[in-house]
Amino acid sequence: MSDSATKPKKLYKYEAFTEQSLKNLKAQVVYFGSPKSFNDPYDCALVPTFKSPSDSEVASIRASYLNQTLSKKQASEFLKPSTDELRGLLLRANAGAIKTAQENFVHRGISCFSEVNNELLMWSHYGGKYKGFCLEMQDQNPHVRFWKGRKSAVQFKVEFDEFTYTPTLKAK
Repeated sequence: MSDSATKPKKLYKYEAFTEQSLKNLKAQVVYFGSPKSFNDPYDCALVPTFKSPSDSEVASIRASYLNQTLSKKQASEFLKPSTDELRGLLLRANAGAIKTAQENFVHRGISCFSEVNNELLMWSHYGGKYKGFCLEMQDQNPHVRFWKGRKSAVQFKVEFDEFTYTPTLKAK
């Protein structure tokens, strides 16, 4: 399937009729709100899980690091932990990385767009209970990209896939 078949030519932004939305319209800006302000605390609750690496995966990860240019001291420090200790270290490191990502995520802005301009639920929720307006945006401005790096529309899942370490580390 080609990119043009999967990417809409237009996107719509439903807005409530407020002083701020009119200021944004006049200034030609779109508001990107913090996930902290969402009415559903689970909207942006990122809770990925990592599969505990098997003994062979831990060995593969250890070998991957040892194949890098390490000083003798670094190599010996990496050889010291047992397989179980190294597995625990990996799980703790990922828990820390996930926590940092979650903390940083709330400082990002999110805005909701639609591929249709006649969806009653969108008008009700985002369009000020049917009293607002809907902006039509076209992907023609060379400085703005709706689909920056994206190959298709967003696919929603109820649960995250479980991540594994080995393919990620082997790619380095």
